[in-house]
Amino acid sequence: MMNMRRILSAALAVMLSLSLSACSAKKTPRIASNGEEKITLPIREANAPPAPYGDKKDSEVYRASIYYASADGSVSVPSTRVLWLNSQSSVERRIAEELMKVPGGDALAVVPRGSRIASVEAAGEIVSVNVLPTAVMSDMEVKTLAEAMSRTLFELSGVEYVNLFLYGRAASFNGLPVGLIGKTTDVSALLDESIHFAETENASVSRRAAVYFPSVDETCVIPMETTLSYAPDDPAEAVLRALGNEPHARGVLSGVPACENMFERKSHYEVMPSGDRILNIHLTNDAFDALEASGHDRHMYLASIVLSLTSFLSDTDGVLITIGGKTITEVPLSGGTMRAFSAGIMKRDDFAAYIGENVPLYFSGEDDMLHREFRALPISASDSARARILSLMSGPMDDENRAVFPDGVRASDILGVQISGSVLSVNLSSNVYRLAQGFTQSEEELFVYGLVNTLSDLRGVSGVRLYFEGATGSVLTQKVYLEGVILKNPGRVYQIVNSASN
Repeated sequence: MMNMRRILSAALAVMLSLSLSACSAKKTPRIASNGEEKITLPIREANAPPAPYGDKKDSEVYRASIYYASADGSVSVPSTRVLWLNSQSSVERRIAEELMKVPGGDALAVVPRGSRIASVEAAGEIVSVNVLPTAVMSDMEVKTLAEAMSRTLFELSGVEYVNLFLYGRAASFNGLPVGLIGKTTDVSALLDESIHFAETENASVSRRAAVYFPSVDETCVIPMETTLSYAPDDPAEAVLRALGNEPHARGVLSGVPACENMFERKSHYEVMPSGDRILNIHLTNDAFDALEASGHDRHMYLASIVLSLTSFLSDTDGVLITIGGKTITEVPLSGGTMRAFSAGIMKRDDFAAYIGENVPLYFSGEDDMLHREFRALPISASDSARARILSLMSGPMDDENRAVFPDGVRASDILGVQISGSVLSVNLSSNVYRLAQGFTQSEEELFVYGLVNTLSDLRGVSGVRLYFEGATGSVLTQKVYLEGVILKNPGRVYQIVNSASN
């Protein structure tokens, strides 16, 4: 009987031990990755929101200031509109679409009824908007639209310039380019100048323009604000000369290799049977030799030229380029294939998908500080948290910097990303957590703040909540606590004195 009691007591002890172990596993699960040693994940933070699986951006109510016209034609007092934003449309496009509507009260519409937005390209400080009016607009009506659109978009943080297109062509006054509209631009003065422009022989005017430079990795072209002198007797020269200059920002290359003898003759327009106005550019063999010597990607070379010209010069539907008298009809792509252009005519839409934005990523330097690098992303992905994390995972391009993610991470380690209000939640796999356990204290801090600083540069994001396999709470390895929302740490970023581009 005594033996039976001892056996029962031992059995109960084992069962109790297993039960406690099971409870402990629910709180601090030990998960193995690829046969590696099991790692205990952090205890789930009490009352923390559920970890995201998959990507999601919560819908939000946005109060926008929309500038319509007053009865006297002025654009000065905004109307407040409550907009419902979701992941299907950017805030820039949603606001531009709201401006197309007929307002109530005393405000007047700035476009004919039924007009719509064809496209909106938000690339860094420059937002390009293509409007499709339902009727031809006078110069005065274009002026009102330009003022209303720019003032409305300037309400958004980070927007410094607006480029207006009508029917896919750069906006103009009396054939004179409007160019980029900045916060200090007097649009009425541009209209007045255009009225007197035709009365002056050999006239030229100064305008701001969006000039597109290839990214360092030559995957995208990045628009930069540049001041140009426009002369109608050779409209292309100033733009191409600007592309040959050294860019004033990091992360981009000159668009056209410098060449003293670049032009065979002046550029000029040709009207096609379809009615399209095509700008003919005649480059020399020296220009081609300079391109070959530079090692530039030829496709990005053409993208820089075509996008820069069609974004600035009004009434320009396409570009035709001859080099040494031979028309360019095709260009090699990086994959070894060729891209052909019908009759050699290249249009803005042919290259619009390559417009990108340089986004900041934060990597570790030898001084144990975070160093900022710029990486080009297509504008369709530049506001994607997942795209930025993947770029950070890929490591630095600068040989003097080091990756902040541990070796061995992969794209599938990003389990989910969600933006809710101003907080971005990232759920990483247990593989990342396991690999991070070998971090020193400094490496731990650089990993967490490299990721948080990178994601906090997304518009509207003020902090990041980190999960590993759905769990959060305690420290990552030694010092950095995961509980709650982690804020950006600018003090850990290396600062270059007197450098506007950093």
